[in-house]
Amino acid sequence: MKSSRFIVKALFRILLQDSVEMNLFSGRIVKSIIMISRGFEQIRNFYNSRELKPFRVTPLVYCRSGALAKGFIEAGENLCFEISYVSNNLSEIQNLTSVDDEIKIFNSKARIEVTNIEVVSLDNLTIGFKNPKTQLIKMVFETPTLLSTKLMTPPIPAIQRKISRTRTLYTLFPNPAHICSYLAKLWLSSFPETPLVLIYTQEWTPYLFGRICEITIAPIDYNIKPITIQYDEKRKIRGFIGWTIMDTTPIKKKYIEKLDKLLALANYLGLGKSRGIGFGKVKITTIQRKTQ
Repeated sequence: MKSSRFIVKALFRILLQDSVEMNLFSGRIVKSIIMISRGFEQIRNFYNSRELKPFRVTPLVYCRSGALAKGFIEAGENLCFEISYVSNNLSEIQNLTSVDDEIKIFNSKARIEVTNIEVVSLDNLTIGFKNPKTQLIKMVFETPTLLSTKLMTPPIPAIQRKISRTRTLYTLFPNPAHICSYLAKLWLSSFPETPLVLIYTQEWTPYLFGRICEITIAPIDYNIKPITIQYDEKRKIRGFIGWTIMDTTPIKKKYIEKLDKLLALANYLGLGKSRGIGFGKVKITTIQRKTQ
């Protein structure tokens, strides 16, 4: 599967020079850093787009443990965050390699620097899912995930017009159909020149792939928790966190390959709404099926 596009994942470290109190969701802080710091000029363009963005940031975490940074954070602490996006221009990466800047967060002085940059081609995009007879899929939802119930609306204009006038709701459980439909949309946004399934049109691909997943994939174990996040002084956002293990029937090899790449894409670009401010951070892996 060839494509002129690739995924870039960059890791950044922030060294706090003063102690801070972090009571709000730190994804908004990461967005503020991107909007004001040198080296992120190309990244800022993603925030101006109204289309589904092939782009994700993570909230601030403690560099040593990976735990979400919150509460009282002492001076001298190292915090980290990631940016992942799809591009076809290697020269843009040079801007990220030069990130080394003095910034302010919560009125505290801090220094930001890039520590690692990874470039992934489409051919190397995989979680290693090859055999449903011996493997299960484990999904960990590390930050609140927001999946709209409208994702499985069939692409029939009359139906879409009616649904567009209704209030958007978000499911609080990881339904395979919604997950696959969203990731198919994200795929089309990320790699428009590389169809997910050749026999489907782009309009029908997310719906039909979601239906395939709904029929062939089921959660067999889970620990899912609805959670409300205080995003800023006025807004609260409700999604779900936790984990689930999915079982998959022995579907055709071509669909296994596509599913493998979609799930790997989620590891880099996240899942669901508001990925650009730290929501929908997931970790998807395979685990061995237990033998009886």
